[in-house]
Amino acid sequence: MDKTKRSVLLIALVLVSLIAIMLVYTGCDAGNSSGDAYNPTSGSNNTSVSTDVYQSSAISNRKIIYKAYVSVYTDDVQKTITAINSKLQEDEWIDSQSIDKTSGNIVYRVKSSRLQTFLEEIKQQGSVGNIEVTSEDVTLNYHDIQAKLDSLYALRTSYNNMISTATDTEELLSITKALSEVETEIAKYEYRKNNIDQQIEYSTIRVYFNQNYYEEDPTFASEFTGAVSGSWEAFGRFLKGLLFVIIYVFPFALVGGVIAVVIIYFVKKKKGLKFFEKAPKKVDKKQGQAKLLDKDNKTEEEKNKA
Repeated sequence: MDKTKRSVLLIALVLVSLIAIMLVYTGCDAGNSSGDAYNPTSGSNNTSVSTDVYQSSAISNRKIIYKAYVSVYTDDVQKTITAINSKLQEDEWIDSQSIDKTSGNIVYRVKSSRLQTFLEEIKQQGSVGNIEVTSEDVTLNYHDIQAKLDSLYALRTSYNNMISTATDTEELLSITKALSEVETEIAKYEYRKNNIDQQIEYSTIRVYFNQNYYEEDPTFASEFTGAVSGSWEAFGRFLKGLLFVIIYVFPFALVGGVIAVVIIYFVKKKKGLKFFEKAPKKVDKKQGQAKLLDKDNKTEEEKNKA
């Protein structure tokens, strides 16, 4: 009978533990509804702040994640990047980077206590177009995760004590299974807590590098060369356009020419003329009679002279 009571008590304890784990999981998800990831447009916690806010937040023991965005314009992108990289300390690093000859995009991870100092060092390496520093207060979420971990730690201790006193195999398996689920939950929340700790301790600074471009006054030689090259380019475009016009018109001209040849052929055939034979000129009757009279007059004159 004692064994039956103990089994019932053990099963009840396991059920209560599973319900507690579910409540911990649900409660932490609700407390984290704002999300651990930075989102510059969500919530009032993400606002533009000055870099000296870190000192006041440290005094109040609040958990704040800082991120900065900087645009740098320089005459030599590679040289400027090398100079800024040299300002990193041993425990600071480059998270990601994308660089070419005239631009670059680098994400630095710098100690939050050095955020303002590092930004000032960036300013000394080029012309800074824009600096934006944002903060995200994760104090409530952080303490909520810590509370859930404390509860899970206590539950794990209870299970370990029960394992040490368990005498039945079935009872031992049930406790071991419940303990495994607790360990999984602990690992998950410890990962989230460590991730937040790292983001709090090391600020994220994304720097955009851009090459300076200067416009010079054109010289006579450059203007002359530009005019010549421009005229040849215009002439080339004209020839190109003319060629396309010929290509577009050619089919219509070909069909029209064939039709014209056919019409001329049948017209001349109807008049009894060959294709290449010219039609005789039409003579006016009055003009013909006048020419005949002139011819007769000339003949009579020649007779009289004779």
